[in-house]
Amino acid sequence: GENFVSFTSDQMGGNLSPLTVFRDQQGFTGRIVASSPSLDEILRLVGAGYGIGCLPEHIVAADVLANELWRLPPWDG
Repeated sequence: GENFVSFTSDQMGGNLSPLTVFRDQQGFTGRIVASSPSLDEILRLVGAGYGIGCLPEHIVAADVLANELWRLPPWDG
């Protein structure tokens, strides 16, 4: 039920519609509080605490190692 930050194309019919399906299948029921087409902006919003978000692992690896961001379940998603 956490607030969610996502890409503007994270919607059915958008380029990231598989992400929309994934969120639904995994039970992410929070409302989308912010969206942007920019990966950097989504990363900034998540880091600032606006909400959780799905980000590419290779992009956030250094942030995770620095304990600035952390991975949430599902671990195999």
